[in-house]
Amino acid sequence: MSKAIDVRADFAALSKKAYLEVLVPKDDTFDAATVLRNGSPEELQRAVARKQLYFDEKSNLQIVLKTALPQSILEALLPFLELTIAAHATTADPSAASNPAISSAKHDVASTRQEADGSDVQVLTVGDSTYAVWKQTLHLAQPGSKVRRPAVYFTATLSPLADALAETSKAEKDYLPSFQPLPANVLEPLRFDASYGDAGREIYLSETRVTKVSPAAPRHEPLMRPLRGATKRAFPISSALYTRFEYSPVPQGGIVSVHVEATKLISGDVRVHDVSMTIPGYDVSLLNSVDWPQQINAGDEVVLLFRVLHTSMTTGSNENKPSLLELGAIMNTEDGTSVQLTINRMADLKVPAATADKVYHWTKTTVSSNPVTSSGNRVGWPGMDIEAKTEVIFNFTGPSEVKLKADFVVHVQCVNKSDRARKFALRATQARNSAQGNAQFPARGSSKAGSDAATMSTVATPQPSASDAYVLVVTPDVHTETLAPGACCEVELQYRAVRAGSLQLGVVHIVDLQSEQRIIVSDLPDVVAIG
Repeated sequence: MSKAIDVRADFAALSKKAYLEVLVPKDDTFDAATVLRNGSPEELQRAVARKQLYFDEKSNLQIVLKTALPQSILEALLPFLELTIAAHATTADPSAASNPAISSAKHDVASTRQEADGSDVQVLTVGDSTYAVWKQTLHLAQPGSKVRRPAVYFTATLSPLADALAETSKAEKDYLPSFQPLPANVLEPLRFDASYGDAGREIYLSETRVTKVSPAAPRHEPLMRPLRGATKRAFPISSALYTRFEYSPVPQGGIVSVHVEATKLISGDVRVHDVSMTIPGYDVSLLNSVDWPQQINAGDEVVLLFRVLHTSMTTGSNENKPSLLELGAIMNTEDGTSVQLTINRMADLKVPAATADKVYHWTKTTVSSNPVTSSGNRVGWPGMDIEAKTEVIFNFTGPSEVKLKADFVVHVQCVNKSDRARKFALRATQARNSAQGNAQFPARGSSKAGSDAATMSTVATPQPSASDAYVLVVTPDVHTETLAPGACCEVELQYRAVRAGSLQLGVVHIVDLQSEQRIIVSDLPDVVAIG
């Protein structure tokens, strides 16, 4: 008898009066094998199970097989079996019971397959029954589609390996055995018949061509039914952490703000101990200088800031870059359950190309004139002298990182390269959350103002509310001293960071107090507020 036939027969014997059960214990120290060794199989039914599961967690499962097969035969059979464990999400909404399309929908959450004789299996005999216990960890990822009030149940399937049953599918040639060393000549009596020609002529017809027996039809063995088991009930499941991405461009890259929020439904705290982000073609580094693990309570939010820089000197392109966020955390609930969370999130970030310094041009009309259409912007490379006899250069510099709720200063250096004396007034205006988008930020914090006939808009920027602003402007209008041709001075604009992340400083209105012409500068330094 071949090995495949043994596997088939033994697995059929194993399946008789056998069952699989999937346990989701609440206590991580619970061991089903230890409970069975103590001679208490009934204690498995009284084991306390989890009441609530969470997406992105690594659930600890224990699969128990009970069979009447002797332990020695079961241990010899396990190398030819495979164990498949899967998690499925379905709706737990009672109102969906009337809709068969919703109530019967099933979404695969996770699945794993392994050989049944792995290192984590324990085989033991208790009374007249033989038990096999497996321990498995399953990562419960978010389902591909939205599920209303989702619930998760686990299934386990024990089946023979395909290779173990391969021999039974081969048809063997079956012929009658030959009793003569050579096949007989059935035309032997006709050798001396004169009608067939000269006497003794060789006339030959092999006996095998007449008495050949066709092979029997191949024996198709019936398909083996796998042994299946599942949890006794479905477990409610929800998200423990929500993530949200925001991107702000900076020279040669950008700042990615990752908002991690703990849901209000959890009864405990979450400790984030490992965070990493990768973007192809960019160097990504974490800006937050915090002590790990970072604790998050229910309803709290933590903002993680990542600096994204090009790996080469190229300016990049306006295309989506798939980014991967990996976050590891441990959630401790009030009922004593410890849940390990592993979050993998993908996001498409549009990284714009770096831009050069902008050249601003004074308005043709005075401040009190009617608004005109914005036009006439020209871009010059850093270091170029554009209209060197009439231009005024403003250099804006500020800190790259500041503390949240702290004041910081942006220094403005004014260089009068024109042929007449100048005096200016500067007024900073904060930006709204939705206005003055991050794409307005340039590659450098400098601006040039010429005196040609091109015009800029003189429409006043509306003042946002404090709840919408990234910063508060502390400094009122600032006046420079009278600058002779070729002279320079420096003034300070003071801000206060009120939101974490890449700050939008808004715009700065610069007015020539003599000609009453103005420019509106939006190319301000890139400042990141760290909470």
